[in-house]
This record gives sequence, structure tokens and C-alpha cells, in this order.
Amino acid sequence: MIAFITAHSNQLENSMNRHLLRGAEVWIMGPNGENARKVLSSDSLTYIGSLAWSPHGRRIAFQRFRRDGASPVIYTIETVDLKGSTPSKIFEKVHYASYSVDHNFPEDLCWLTDGAIVYAVREPIPAIR
Repeated sequence: MIAFITAHSNQLENSMNRHLLRGAEVWIMGPNGENARKVLSSDSLTYIGSLAWSPHGRRIAFQRFRRDGASPVIYTIETVDLKGSTPSKIFEKVHYASYSVDHNFPEDLCWLTDGAIVYAVREPIPAIR
């Protein structure tokens, strides 16, 4: 199976010149495009990215990044089964800084064969004394 993301909006959105796919949907299909079906959808204020298959191939992990004006930015890593049931949240970080749309958003994640998920975390630059 192939997992992919479609989106209603592809906006240049942050200080690292990354395009964020908003209003995204996660789909799966066979290797020749057969049996395509939607697994997950989001609203226009939400970015979904970095898909990773579980070792057994029955779940997909993804990043969700929701920015809603002056409200906090919520970044999560979640998993969903192939039937599109309610996603399970495995990590959440809330950002309150509204001056940057980058919000230390990591680039990627990886689902290891033992079931652990590895992801990057950016930290602030240390203060020079």
C-alpha cells in the first residue's frame, strides 16, 4: 500500500521557507492506484505531514500542526489505523509564541521495527554569556 497526502492549500508559511499543506487528507491506495480511500482529513487551519507506516503495516503515524490566529499552536504526533478511526495522540507540545509561524516544528519522524517512534525536537539556541 502507498500512503499519501493531498491538500486544499499549499502555502509558503514559515521562516524556513517550507510549504505547509493545509486542509490535508491522508489517503492510501494500492501500488497501481487501485482501491484508493481516505483515512484522515483536517480543516483549513491544520497541517498534516511526515507519514510513516507502522512496522506491521496496520497504522500510519503523522504530524499535526494547528495554528489558529492568536491561539496557541498545537503540535502533535498521532497514529491512525487504515480504517480511519479516531487518531491516537502519542506526543503533544503547545507553543504560545505568536511572533513566528515556525514554532520549532520538527521535520520528520520514523517508526522503528520494535514499535518505537523516533522524532526530532528543536530547542532554542543557547544564550551566549
